[in-house]
Amino acid sequence: MSRIAPICFLYAALAARAELVHQAADPANLLVLYAEHVEKLESTPGVEAGQRAEALTNAARFAASVGKPDIARGYYERALEAATGTLLEADAWAGLAEVVPLRERLPLFDKAIAIRRRQAGDDALVVALLRRSAEAAAVRGDAAGAFERYRQAVAVGEKLLPARSPELAGALVDLGFAYEQRERFAEAAARYKRALAIQEVALGARHPETAITLNNLAGVVGAQGDLTQAERLLRRALNTLTENLGPWHLRVAVCAGNLADLLVATRRPKEARVLYERAIGVYEHLGDAESAGELRRVAAELR
Repeated sequence: MSRIAPICFLYAALAARAELVHQAADPANLLVLYAEHVEKLESTPGVEAGQRAEALTNAARFAASVGKPDIARGYYERALEAATGTLLEADAWAGLAEVVPLRERLPLFDKAIAIRRRQAGDDALVVALLRRSAEAAAVRGDAAGAFERYRQAVAVGEKLLPARSPELAGALVDLGFAYEQRERFAEAAARYKRALAIQEVALGARHPETAITLNNLAGVVGAQGDLTQAERLLRRALNTLTENLGPWHLRVAVCAGNLADLLVATRRPKEARVLYERAIGVYEHLGDAESAGELRRVAAELR
């Protein structure tokens, strides 16, 4: 999920130049303001290291949010020099991890986790960092490391997060997927069901994140042999995703393709063809010729 850094702190930091902040619709203007603010702090005698680190971290977050990872990386690296020993140190390592190449992220996330735990103990930030580090481990092909980090995220979340926390639900979905990859379908289903129960209360039954969990649960329910329930879950997920995201969203295509696969498995090729064509149309709309071609080949083989 993309993260958009808040910019409200700019108004306080640059109150004397409020006329420039009115140009905030242009990211380039805001990047200049951040750079000027950082330069002013760094050139002013007596400014505390923590204050410099905060300004640099905020500038980095904004640069990352507007698609300038190289600029963000430079700010984070400078922030780390000032943040050592402060509560911002873990934030700076975690932020840096988000803007370096994928395969370089794992040690940075692990460092952020270790620092955060040493300074503040386990908390909601540790849960989020464990989830991100698990993703980084998976990218490096470390399935066992990813699984352990997902397991830890749930364990910490269950101790510290509210019972209806969407963050806890997200950690449960992650762990469910990790179990699914190991073909431990009953354990995966148990995590997905717990996540779904949280999401239906915390986010609502018609929320897109709820629909994604429905889609995931359908997969493991189907793998356990209950195709009737799997179909019911997939239809609900597809309707919810279409309603919330519109007909041309990638997640709609994925869910439609999953439902089509299930219909093939239950010997309903005509219904499946309709859904394959729907998914193909979405992929073509999104410019994903490879996925569209793959589904077109599958649909052509239907009898």
